[in-house]
Amino acid sequence: MNWFFAGRSIKYFIFSKHKNGHGIHSPFVYSLIKDVFKNKTSLALVKPVERSRMEYRKDRRVITVNDPGSGSLKKSSRERKISDIVKIESIKPSYGALISRLASLVDGKLIIEMGTSLGIGTMYLSLGAPRSRVITIEGCKNIASIANNNFLRNNLKNIELVRGDFDDKLEDILENTDELGLVYIDGNNRAEDLLRYMDQLFKYTNENTIIIVDDIHCSKDMEQGWNRLKESNYVVISIDLRQMGLLFFNKGIRKQNFVIKY
Repeated sequence: MNWFFAGRSIKYFIFSKHKNGHGIHSPFVYSLIKDVFKNKTSLALVKPVERSRMEYRKDRRVITVNDPGSGSLKKSSRERKISDIVKIESIKPSYGALISRLASLVDGKLIIEMGTSLGIGTMYLSLGAPRSRVITIEGCKNIASIANNNFLRNNLKNIELVRGDFDDKLEDILENTDELGLVYIDGNNRAEDLLRYMDQLFKYTNENTIIIVDDIHCSKDMEQGWNRLKESNYVVISIDLRQMGLLFFNKGIRKQNFVIKY
């Protein structure tokens, strides 16, 4: 059990607020809570994703996991069952539905996911923004192959899976970007690496870009990285949702940090 995250979860549930938007003095964040956080994701979108999750949970195949990037606290042995990978690493349904609704805000613009795993989060992004090009980067060849087969089986044609290390692939993707809509970082739990990736991303953000950082409280190191991001001159609004953090870059808004119960 991750005792650091457990402790931070208790603190989050005690001190987080504004679940319904009451008391929020930022019109932007109030609208986000009412129209995105509290909104419902259609069953037609959720159904194929959760069907894939259930198929993975029944898959007892053992594969070799060789991820060059993250050193994630979620990951253990290199020989692992697919059913265990989806259980430990895949985004929870409630947060998956949320990132699909966030993706819908940038539909038509580029979406980058850093850390495909088995592609549950990727599917939520793809179906939430069907007009967007979704580029997802995965370091492990075996996991990437399984995820890509699932995308093909579900006829998700707006997903492009890139196999490789974030340091090798991210800059090339960004250099060919017209407009960066959303980035979901879910493949590295080291603050040093997170901050390095963010230095690259900041150069390509605009006032409509959304960046989602997963596992912001999984360790003291990651929490310190998240705190540094909140204070960045690039970031205007940060929202702590316990499992993940959201960063916004809207011009003309007073810089504020929120901890919101989700």
